[in-house]
Amino acid sequence: LSALMRLLISGICIEEKVGHRIALPLEAGDQGHVLVHFAVSNLVLDGDAQRQVLAVKGAMGKLPCLGCLNVVRDRESLPSDAFVTIANYDANRLELSTNQDVWEKADMLYSNRPPKMRKADFKELETALGLRYEPDGLLNDQSLRPHLPIVDVLTFDTMHIILCNGMADDEFAALFTSLAG
Repeated sequence: LSALMRLLISGICIEEKVGHRIALPLEAGDQGHVLVHFAVSNLVLDGDAQRQVLAVKGAMGKLPCLGCLNVVRDRESLPSDAFVTIANYDANRLELSTNQDVWEKADMLYSNRPPKMRKADFKELETALGLRYEPDGLLNDQSLRPHLPIVDVLTFDTMHIILCNGMADDEFAALFTSLAG
């Protein structure tokens, strides 16, 4: 799915040049044409879609959130006090990722892919970075990077993250279990 999205976005942004200025024959009074600029502004993805489209590890990685630099899965993964677990509720402690941070992680996987690194060590690196190496995937397309600032356009699908099989479901299940018990 990551390779398919790469081809789709590449076709739109690079081949069709939709991300560039396009003159449209719209009614604009005396001017006759209007210049319109298109850009990818949102990729709406829930957790499963992020795993498939962006090749992220999600909850299976040490860094479960692509948008955060210092959030780790569990207490045993805390390398220092600068890191927090996914249970953190203090937004002031979060260090947000930049697009460059994500590209650096993808590039690190690319440059260390087997046979340069043993397969078992490479799997550990993938888990540590929270990404899977997808050679034809979206994050490995250098030509798309200027058109797709991945952290800036990543938009979470609220319906699935909070409501439908999401956090609110878990909270209500815990509440009802507690009330019933």
